[in-house]
Amino acid sequence: MASFRDRHRVSSILTLILCGVLAGCGDDPSAPVAGTAAVGPPGSLEGPFGHRGAWLASREGYPLDSNHGSEILRHMRGLGVNIVAVGQEVEMPSMRAPELKWGDGDAALRSFLRRARRAGLHSFLLPRIESPDFFKPPYPFRADIDFATKSEWGSFHANMERMVLHYARLAEAEGVAVFGLGLELKHSVRKFADFWRGLIAKVRRVYRGKITYSANWYDEWHGIEFWSDLDFIGVGAYFELKGPEPVGRATKAQLVERWSPIVAQLSAVAKRTGRPVLFTEVGYTGYVDCAERPWEWAGKAAKGIAIDHDVQARATGALMEIVRSREFFAGLFVWSFYTKPTLAAPWEYAVQGRPAEAALRRAYLRAN
Repeated sequence: MASFRDRHRVSSILTLILCGVLAGCGDDPSAPVAGTAAVGPPGSLEGPFGHRGAWLASREGYPLDSNHGSEILRHMRGLGVNIVAVGQEVEMPSMRAPELKWGDGDAALRSFLRRARRAGLHSFLLPRIESPDFFKPPYPFRADIDFATKSEWGSFHANMERMVLHYARLAEAEGVAVFGLGLELKHSVRKFADFWRGLIAKVRRVYRGKITYSANWYDEWHGIEFWSDLDFIGVGAYFELKGPEPVGRATKAQLVERWSPIVAQLSAVAKRTGRPVLFTEVGYTGYVDCAERPWEWAGKAAKGIAIDHDVQARATGALMEIVRSREFFAGLFVWSFYTKPTLAAPWEYAVQGRPAEAALRRAYLRAN
């Protein structure tokens, strides 16, 4: 079985696909979007399943902040998506040092957020720490960020606060509906809950929208002490749906049933904290075993794992049924749409032009 670190490499690698071009996009943030009417934002996000969201990822040569991106935003709106998620890369040059770098891509980010609004979509902004160390053996990820001394933690948290408040102010200025304080910082959130409570209070002074934190599904989300200080319990929901029948032969109803123990845990935390659950990122590859190990993609082709987009669609349909039918779910963000969908490989976490897109459309338009 893959190691804990291997399980989560997908989050770091896919994030760079999404964020890597933002700093190089040069359109005027105030320029009109060709062929896009100023339709205004959609209706309220309040209530169960109110956030019918998806991520939009870029491809080289087709940046988020472009008319290609705007075309896909309009397509998403037509499917019933009412809120689009965007990550913003925050560079951590070394995991052994508390330094963070941010802000270079702000103009492109503002432009994208304005394009989303003109396409009739709310937005979710989630700054994401990225490091070159994530791509070197033993392939750590954000949950491995840890420091040995109080001084190092102090410097890291001071940098985190400056960075988060920077993007909170930007989110307020651009009318962002949901702001994420960070994601997968397991050691920080568990050891320093008081820091995070203080940060939440400071963000609320400069940002009037809803706030969440995106916790990893594996061993982080249920150990966070400050959920009640936030508006949502945010979870990157790559939960494993294992059972006696291989996923490739499981029906949608059987996949829904496999969600039951996970849903029970989520429901208990929602009841205890008085906060709804928001799946901040969730999706399935094109592989036939996609719901058994949804976090895994590397090396599967070499193992002879088959591509089956009908299985991806059944898994997506089961996911939608779970979130749509439970009162404590505020909604979800599906990974992912792409600015150039024809460049997505068959194995990728893509929905455009596949049966999974129809499953999403049925659930999202039914909720309207």
